[in-house]
Amino acid sequence: MPRTPCSKDISPSTRVAVALFLAERSVEGRLSHGSLKAAAERFRISRTSMKEIVKHRDDPRALIAKRKYSPRAKKYTDQEFAQILVAVPLAQRQTLRALEDATSIPIDTLHCYIRSKLLRRYISRAKPKLTPDHKNRRLAWALGHVERPLGNLCYKT
Repeated sequence: MPRTPCSKDISPSTRVAVALFLAERSVEGRLSHGSLKAAAERFRISRTSMKEIVKHRDDPRALIAKRKYSPRAKKYTDQEFAQILVAVPLAQRQTLRALEDATSIPIDTLHCYIRSKLLRRYISRAKPKLTPDHKNRRLAWALGHVERPLGNLCYKT
């Protein structure tokens, strides 16, 4: 099956096939003109990948080996990140932007922690209690919009 463009890794069988294709077209260890371009078109591989295969064509272990994957190391371990979050006051943990300012951890990193379930969103919908003064003002406002009937007529008081 032909390789799709922009795919991450080339299979070992394809690398060996490319090396054999280039070996057929080489004369005294030198590649003939246009052979890299022809191989790139035939196997649908970029010329940069072709150069890597040519560089390792004499080493069969390098042709068969898979690409090493080494993810970027995290700046903080999970425990260190948890300690940093606990140290931040609750008032500064209300939004991601406030948390970013308090911890100096970028908001993109905080989103990564949310995706990895290390940081969890929490929505608090608790309403604050009304003070007695506020209750009286709300009641006065509501009564100001009520029509009270006086006799046969309705007057707005």
